[in-house]
Amino acid sequence: MMALAGNARHLHNDVVDRIMLFCSTFETLISISLVSKSFYRVFQAHPKSIYWAVAYNAVGPSLPQAMLVVKYPYEDVPSSKTAPMLELTSPVIITPTQRRLLQENSQIVDTLENIYSLQNKNRKSKTSVLTAEESLRFRRAVYRLIFYSKLFPAMAYRPELPAAQLLDEIREQRIAVLDRYPTEELQQLYSVAKFLQSMLGEASFSDPALNDALLSSGPSGALLVWKYRSYDILEGKVPLDFGEDAEIPPGLVGYLSVPLKHIWTARRITTPSESDPPSMWVLDQVDSASDACSRCGTPDGFKLFCEANFYRFPVYLSRLFKGRLGLNTTIHEPFMAATGQLQYSESLGSLIRDLFSFRSQTAPAFDEWNPSDSYCFFCLMKFIEEHLWIWFFNKRIEDGWSLPDNCPDGYDCPLQKDNLHHVESKNHLCTPIQ
Repeated sequence: MMALAGNARHLHNDVVDRIMLFCSTFETLISISLVSKSFYRVFQAHPKSIYWAVAYNAVGPSLPQAMLVVKYPYEDVPSSKTAPMLELTSPVIITPTQRRLLQENSQIVDTLENIYSLQNKNRKSKTSVLTAEESLRFRRAVYRLIFYSKLFPAMAYRPELPAAQLLDEIREQRIAVLDRYPTEELQQLYSVAKFLQSMLGEASFSDPALNDALLSSGPSGALLVWKYRSYDILEGKVPLDFGEDAEIPPGLVGYLSVPLKHIWTARRITTPSESDPPSMWVLDQVDSASDACSRCGTPDGFKLFCEANFYRFPVYLSRLFKGRLGLNTTIHEPFMAATGQLQYSESLGSLIRDLFSFRSQTAPAFDEWNPSDSYCFFCLMKFIEEHLWIWFFNKRIEDGWSLPDNCPDGYDCPLQKDNLHHVESKNHLCTPIQ
């Protein structure tokens, strides 16, 4: 495209305009507009339509919702949250800051769609396989939740505020904002919010009230909690103490659930059930719901593990050491050094896939196990337990460990708990001698 821009003096202005409309990113648009006077002249003549077209190329059909997010707050309505907030459908000038935010938000929404697809559409694909219509429903709802969290940010509701009267006003504002959406699209927003709450729930035992309050951190907050499997990442972003006696600030109680319940009632719509899956109202078809474990036949559907989602395995690896190795204090530190950064990350999936290369060193029963197959929690846990210690043994050798003599009792040795001299002088990463 840059070479074409260099020869633009031979092109008609309408052709130049069409070329610019097909730029996939703002960076490409700015670059070609500076390479050629012809391109620059056409760009200056039609900045709104060209910016809008490129924004659509970058964001997709949810652009009206994405633009509403980046244009808030509005200079003409600085204080009213119930004032008209129309999702833009006609071209406008997009400032450099807005362009940057559009791209940043689009990356967040892309990531969320991939995770949503993996967990609710097809658990074997790490990239979204949502149809165009399903993708629009999902992305539109995410942008509206981003907007909602900007209108009602978490840190505006510190524990000591607000007063009862102000609380009622805030809830009325929330209802007014959500009540603008058609019922069908509001149901889609509910399903996507439920998905975000499930992501938040992976940090600990799911608490619907807490996860509802944590939606105030926005979809980006849910993504951070999901990535690090910890609420602590929201420190300074949400006015919550996540200790045992933590209380939800009054302004965050029923953050999304209360206004939605009010709207369901006002519209005489049956309140969605807690058992409704996040796929409801968003997906027309689900591919993996009836899948069964390849080894035991348990029909766990999306709870099953495979190559694409091994990283979601929820148990700390150190708890899956063979035999009594978990009692061996000399193993714990080097093991944590080798795996501590892997837990709850994409790299955990790579480690579990690596374990399949050690099948030949264990019981023949595992010869036909493959990472591309599907496994229930218990079958995968069994597989990891049988192979993790072998992986760790090889890892220690690769790192230069001086191998001591093997203990005859190997990983089953009872002395690993109390006899420090024995555990320091013998290798227990070995099979017991029968």
